[in-house]
Amino acid sequence: MSKLRSKLFIAMMSAMLLVTAAGCGKDNPINNITSSMSEDEAQRGKGINGDLKDPVYTYDAIVNGASGVVHPRKTPYGFYSQKGTEDEYAVWKSLVEKQFKDVKPVPEDASEAEINRLFNQILYVSAYDYEPIEDLDRYSYFVFQKDRIHPFTKQPIKENTQLNLEIVLDASGSMVNEIQGKSMMDIAKNSINEILTTLPDNANVGLRVFGHLGDNTAEKRTESCGANELLQPITKLDREKIKSVMSPIQPTGWTSVAKSIEKGTADLSQFKGEKDVNILYIITDGIETCDGDPVAMAEKLKGGKTNVILGIIGFNVDANQDALLRQIAQAGGGYYASANEANTLTAELYRIHELANAKYEWETLNDTAINMLKTSHGTGRLFNSFLKGQALTEKLNIDQTISIIMGNEAKIITPYGKVHKALKTKAEERKKLIEALLKDKIAEVEKADAEYIKSVEARKGEIVAYMPSTSRVDKFSRYYVPQEDRPGTTEGQQKDGQKLEEDRQPKK
Repeated sequence: MSKLRSKLFIAMMSAMLLVTAAGCGKDNPINNITSSMSEDEAQRGKGINGDLKDPVYTYDAIVNGASGVVHPRKTPYGFYSQKGTEDEYAVWKSLVEKQFKDVKPVPEDASEAEINRLFNQILYVSAYDYEPIEDLDRYSYFVFQKDRIHPFTKQPIKENTQLNLEIVLDASGSMVNEIQGKSMMDIAKNSINEILTTLPDNANVGLRVFGHLGDNTAEKRTESCGANELLQPITKLDREKIKSVMSPIQPTGWTSVAKSIEKGTADLSQFKGEKDVNILYIITDGIETCDGDPVAMAEKLKGGKTNVILGIIGFNVDANQDALLRQIAQAGGGYYASANEANTLTAELYRIHELANAKYEWETLNDTAINMLKTSHGTGRLFNSFLKGQALTEKLNIDQTISIIMGNEAKIITPYGKVHKALKTKAEERKKLIEALLKDKIAEVEKADAEYIKSVEARKGEIVAYMPSTSRVDKFSRYYVPQEDRPGTTEGQQKDGQKLEEDRQPKK
């Protein structure tokens, strides 16, 4: 993503706001923290037995919502049902059973409300991590020199900007949790280091961390909440320095989102030039647990008309955390993104690169350039079409979960009884609803694409700058993340296979 886009300004702002959202609302777990509660308990609350909302069937709600806490991408061995072995399925099955161990049996005469709640619990565990359909503004496009306007956001485009960036890293205790056998903290560090390699050498970059002192117990909460530290001031990019100060940080304590927004904004306030692009990017795996009010802080940031773009990534959050973070985004008028594993985290961080590396090389719009645009868009549309099958994949996950909870170990529902039938019906209805949403979104994108191509052809001969695809679906984009790599890299899958083989061998 090598273009400066106003839409992304908004997007990043929302992301950050998301982070802020964590701290507000009467029902926020932060308001119910007891003197004996650990940070992890404060984050997850009652988990599967908590306040689970009914699903909202809109495109945005489906693709932006958090996936299940035992979605296959979060388990050690990837996708169990599509290409896994019996060993992989056993791992996944045990994790599902663990989530349902405190769920009470549902009788055959259960009410519709009781069945709905059980279905929501199933979604909390096994909902799919939906890949969004690529919008047209992620495809390659032309900027017309005469206009200097982004063709999709209709906002002015700036050239030769100066990037000033502060990354805030969550070092709370829950970042010790693993995804595909690797701690979330290590994944976040690796993603940050990768992004740093793409930033321009003249960028000013700093690093702040929170929750890295004390521990995640109630006794150490005050100490940990006070730990919000600028490890690397915002100065000319020094990749090795940032890597070295970040390396020893380990997951420890509690989550202070509101303070991170306040301090990060203050850190960036020194950059006031017309060409300055100031970004505060927060990576967190949870909501506020340090008595701050991120929503109020987000509203203050927005109302104060600061020149800071805020971005927030909710990393491996559950449905309740996701909803609270999303509240912040709404309060601040910004954008929030969630990431559930290494590749998606890195892909979201590339938004920084997109803002930082906008370059415009002006040329005459001719048939060759137009054909290049058409080829790029055609590839993007093709990959979008593959995403229609996501609803079926989710249904397979849900069906497997239903089978588990009626098994001899769980005994939550009667085998093949009334409740079982009702759950299967709900799963099928959900699949059809989501298929329709994805189909409609694809049709919308394709219609807009045809109109855009036609408008470009009508302006042949004008001076333009070609902006390459920023798509994470288009395989010709540097940001493309292959679907087969989403549960982990090929190397990681090989290591998983080796471990499975070792586990099968008799212990000496």
